[in-house]
Amino acid sequence: MDVPVSITGAVAEPVRPRPLRMLWITAAWGACFVAIEWGLRDAPLLWFAALRALIAGAALLALGVALHRPVPRGWRAWGLITVLGLVNVTVAFAAMFGGVAGGATGTAAVLANAQPLLILLPAWWLYGERLSPRTSAALVVGFAGLVVVALPGGGAAARHCRSCQPPP
Repeated sequence: MDVPVSITGAVAEPVRPRPLRMLWITAAWGACFVAIEWGLRDAPLLWFAALRALIAGAALLALGVALHRPVPRGWRAWGLITVLGLVNVTVAFAAMFGGVAGGATGTAAVLANAQPLLILLPAWWLYGERLSPRTSAALVVGFAGLVVVALPGGGAAARHCRSCQPPP
């Protein structure tokens, strides 16, 4: 069994999940898509995505300073951080914002939250990551949830729903 190690090299104690904290994070992440929909009413997609990335980067930088974390030094390090921020973060946010702008907010949220499913399988296939039975079960349940949400009517069979059918 691998022992978690912190960035300082010290052995880190495993942290138990806190359900209320996880629920709060989930609610905040879900509310983000509503905020995106509101923001896109007044701002162009790429500018709004870049603004969000800039605000998040500034907040992380401020947190790092407050916690006395080491600051990257030199133009090369900051240049790489800038390129990564522009390409990875802004483009990813732009795709997420584009999903909200081009479709239903709920659909964009579901697709964005499918990321664990999209990461686990390539990690297993490309890097030989081992999936525990618990992780495999969670993968199956998560995929089944995506399928149910993606079905017309949110999984309800439209032909059995009288209110879903157009009047004769």
